[in-house]
Amino acid sequence: TITGEPGPNYEAVQQYIKQYGADTELSVASGAAPARIGLYYHFDSSWCYQLSVGDRLNYTDYTVNTVYKTLYEAHTGLIDIFYSAGQIGQHELIAVSLHTIYDPQLEQRLIAYVHAGGKLIVTADLFRKDDRNVYLTEIPRLFRELLDWHENNFVTDGIPERRAVYLTHKSGQGQTWLLARDASQEEWLEVIETALEA
Repeated sequence: TITGEPGPNYEAVQQYIKQYGADTELSVASGAAPARIGLYYHFDSSWCYQLSVGDRLNYTDYTVNTVYKTLYEAHTGLIDIFYSAGQIGQHELIAVSLHTIYDPQLEQRLIAYVHAGGKLIVTADLFRKDDRNVYLTEIPRLFRELLDWHENNFVTDGIPERRAVYLTHKSGQGQTWLLARDASQEEWLEVIETALEA
């Protein structure tokens, strides 16, 4: 509590720790298996979506209630949440949704991750804007290297009809899927299950 005195739940927490604390499988000390799946959360892209008042997508709601929820339901295991390129590890699958702000460090890390055998799912608004929220005039190299997209326009400009999956491409030992930025839980689930089985 604010006063420093134990609150009403203090005893319940203490009892739980005494009963289960030493045996919990999620204990870091127990050496629990690392997560197979990762989800990238980008605060600047979140702000970008919040500033776009005309856009019906809410970054946080979509990332949590569509992407994270579907990852969890498909995998029912631990999911790592990343906030920087350096946190990406040896995960089987990584999802990057609504990451509209270009990040050259993340781009390089994702290319290396897929070439080394990683499975990457991104949405079609990936890296559309610079850090000043201005649209890029050149398509980032990730699109050429991971999606075999060589046009100098974004995929949804070159493929105007809406698709659940715009592109999928194998590069190196891994594979990348480009989903509609508003892909539903069902559409995410289908791709996640396909990726995990590949």
